[in-house]
Amino acid sequence: MRTRVVSSRVSLEVALDATTTMAQLLALLPRPENAWGVRMLSYGPWQLGEGDTMQEVFELAKSQEVRLSLADYSELGPRLGPREVCRIPDAAQRGITLEQLCVFCGFTSDMASLWCEEEAEEKEASPTFVPLNPETFNMYHGRRWVLKPSTEVFHCSVVELMAVDAEQQRPTWYTSFVWANSICRYVECVRRHARVRKFSRQTAYWGGGFAHNQHDLAEADSAVANPRRNSFARGLGNCDGMLLVLYDVFTPAQRIWCVFELALVVERRDTEHPILLDVGTAMNSHASILTDGLTAEEQLMSPLRGMHHKACREANFPAELLHHALRLDIREATSARKLEENLVLNTIAFPRASTISLECSYPDHHPNYDRINSAIGSHFALACWYALEKNSSQTGCDVNRRLMSEILHRDETRRIVQLSFTGCRRFSDKELGLLMSSLPSALQIFRLDLAFTGVHTLECFEELGHRPISSLSLSFKGSSLHCLKGLGQVLPKLEQLQELHLCFSKLSFLDNIRPLTVALPSLRLSDLDLTVMLCPRLTEPAIQELQQVVVENPHSGRLALNLQATSAPENPPIGAREHYDLQNPTALASLLKCADIRLVRGEFLLELHAADQNFVRRQEAEEMKTASGHSALVTHEEVHDWSVGREVFWHEDASPDASPNVSADASPNLSPAASPNISPDAVPYTLPGGYADNRKHQRSRIVSVSHCWESMEHPDPYGHQLSILASDICASDWYFIDYMSIYQYERNAKQEQCFQLAMKNMHVLYAHDFTATFRIEELTPPEIKERKRSRKVTIYHERTRLVEQVPVTELQACLVLYTQRGWCQAEVQWSLTRSLPACWLLPHPRGLEYIGRAPMAPETFKQRVDVKEFRFTHRSDLEDVVRLQKEVFLEKAAKVLELVLTKLPESEFSVLADALPYYTRLDHLVIKDSKMGLDGAKAFAQAVQTNLVLKRVSLEYVSIADGGILQLAEVLKNTTVLEWCSFEGITMGDLDRAALQEVEKMNRALQVMY
Repeated sequence: MRTRVVSSRVSLEVALDATTTMAQLLALLPRPENAWGVRMLSYGPWQLGEGDTMQEVFELAKSQEVRLSLADYSELGPRLGPREVCRIPDAAQRGITLEQLCVFCGFTSDMASLWCEEEAEEKEASPTFVPLNPETFNMYHGRRWVLKPSTEVFHCSVVELMAVDAEQQRPTWYTSFVWANSICRYVECVRRHARVRKFSRQTAYWGGGFAHNQHDLAEADSAVANPRRNSFARGLGNCDGMLLVLYDVFTPAQRIWCVFELALVVERRDTEHPILLDVGTAMNSHASILTDGLTAEEQLMSPLRGMHHKACREANFPAELLHHALRLDIREATSARKLEENLVLNTIAFPRASTISLECSYPDHHPNYDRINSAIGSHFALACWYALEKNSSQTGCDVNRRLMSEILHRDETRRIVQLSFTGCRRFSDKELGLLMSSLPSALQIFRLDLAFTGVHTLECFEELGHRPISSLSLSFKGSSLHCLKGLGQVLPKLEQLQELHLCFSKLSFLDNIRPLTVALPSLRLSDLDLTVMLCPRLTEPAIQELQQVVVENPHSGRLALNLQATSAPENPPIGAREHYDLQNPTALASLLKCADIRLVRGEFLLELHAADQNFVRRQEAEEMKTASGHSALVTHEEVHDWSVGREVFWHEDASPDASPNVSADASPNLSPAASPNISPDAVPYTLPGGYADNRKHQRSRIVSVSHCWESMEHPDPYGHQLSILASDICASDWYFIDYMSIYQYERNAKQEQCFQLAMKNMHVLYAHDFTATFRIEELTPPEIKERKRSRKVTIYHERTRLVEQVPVTELQACLVLYTQRGWCQAEVQWSLTRSLPACWLLPHPRGLEYIGRAPMAPETFKQRVDVKEFRFTHRSDLEDVVRLQKEVFLEKAAKVLELVLTKLPESEFSVLADALPYYTRLDHLVIKDSKMGLDGAKAFAQAVQTNLVLKRVSLEYVSIADGGILQLAEVLKNTTVLEWCSFEGITMGDLDRAALQEVEKMNRALQVMY
């Protein structure tokens, strides 16, 4: 009879008779030399003992030909010899190293498809096999197919089977996970956790299934008389932290032993040796980690920079998993045995109770229950607050924000709160006030990063005066902040304050820093770190006064100062190109006025689209109005008020004769409200719409449109581009559209002068930090042209010198693609020079997966112009555009410290490689969601190798061609400048991992995360 024996390594056919035993069959099968582990044969869901015969198998299969699965556990152990394992008496000391976990996971992944679900306790006559697979193979499967059979001969735990030295198995982290979920996803979370925490592969994690002897139920039984004495509690007590592994739902809230583990963490929170609580999940094969506080690497940074790094690292964590934890009630957790519920809840309520009393019914209410609920709830509220504000346009955001505030406020004993809201455009004074009012009464360390948010006053900071703050770190970089009064008033009240870190940078509205100057002398500080720079409305005398006060303060210990004054430029005259500050809103307003560039109201564009009309020439648009009575084009007075911080409101229900409501006394704020369709994170400053006099209002944002001219006479004769724009338009925003914003042919002398000034400074509209770019690459599809072939469009007719309607078929078409047009590509390149280009470029079409662009070196841009890859309709524009691209690129590249690029196609990596040498101050390069080919990898690796300043490179979810990682690894072995390189969410083969492991061995100064 023919029998096929299949394992993860071999597949053999052997001829057997019905009397052959499994022991005899195993003796016939080859095995590697020095393979000492147990071997097991199985058929379907049934494990076969050495005494079972083939006759029994044939009866089960009802066939003369069968397939047996062979599991050779030699890969797991024993390691010390054929009959010797590393005995570790105390289960609490049996941690499994990351390397061992990976071996275990690899073994189960290879074998899972050869095993089947157990369908019955007894061997049935007509079995139904349900094959397993690596994704569904869980710890219950692992216990049946691996943990028990591999250790049966030795009667030990799998940790003891795989160990060589008991000392190396001492756990430093504890893992809490649900057995019913995938082992592969669990191991991926642990692997990712080790990378984030910068642990080695020899770091040991404690996990009950691996630590316990599965043949001794008493050792693995969690329901010992006193839960605080079982191996779970003792294992956790020996560790520095606990990694809570989540899957699709927050299951710990439902399980009494998970609740007990969380309670033990909370009880140690304020002790000399607290237990950290990290959270991990692996969804769609990508693991994400939330850390309790900063990692060791982030602690080496300044507190504020470390918080920002943490927020960016955790941005992709699925916060919805944590929402259930916000309403945690430990009394609702259950167990299969009522006794376990009594034991756990009683030991939480009465930590020092005797064993006998723990078995009694637990009380319905107890202060310790509330304390644990509040502490766990606040931990998860702080963990997901950033994600909530980042997606604040979603339904239910206000409700969740209030809930998290209440939970945080109830956690009265919490001493540390660290939050970063960098880039959360809608986080404004209202949201800040809610946060400040919810801070715990025992708060001692408060670190808050409000960079690039909509916060503009700090009046709510008076709440800090009622708390024993000893360390305060605040960053307002790039926000709408204009007043320090609240902060200046509260600082003298913080009697226990020892450390103060403040960052005021890129604040275009901050015009008075005296409240801080007055407050600082009253403080008794041991550590002061103060940055004031790129605040154009602060005067030199004010900065000097602040510096003098700080330097003369005798109470300061460590002192770090970075104080600079930046004065706002005067309006340049009409003439040749002037230098406009690309970070100063008043400079932008100055250009718009001097060149008489008029922005178009989003409200008017929506009305044009609704009426199926086209873009209107600038000269005619000047006389037009919206349905609400506003001028179609924004006035220079409105832009001026916007630039200096006065609020310009657009009212949805304004009367026909109304003009935009300009509040002269309003709080300075340049933050435009976000469109429901355009991501609010695409622009630097965003605030939500509010209510004033019961009228809905929104603050305006400037969006520069980059698009093709589809005919010589009109840019969008078929209205296709307007329809694309209309799908994302916000009525309150202001748009730069060249045909409508600058004077068109035919121009008078004054108009020609303004036109020339606008053309010489066109880069300002696309490179300025206070504008966004909307890119329309698509030309009108042929089917739309055919459908609208009878359409007429209003243009200036050169022959008659009149503005009149002509059929679209009579226009001189221009069919050059967007990617081949010199002006369009220059606009893209200017947009990429913004401080955060990846966030502020609004690309279209969205159907393409890789639509990003890399900054282009001047010689690369010129070369493409020279070979006519980039074309110009008017040759006279060529030299000016090439010159402007070079000047703007060199100006901005010399200032960039962190460069973030997303969705780059393969072709852009060679472009990036050519540009990197110009970034002379670049510290951190981040590339996300991109595709890197082999040629691009070679060019990129060479650029990194020759860069003399770049210290950190982050590749996140980048699809790298085969051999690409090997190219990068060769460079990483020898780099002397690079300190940190991460490969997050990147698919790798065994050769890739081996190459990066070799990098770690050869270049000890470089930290590699993969």
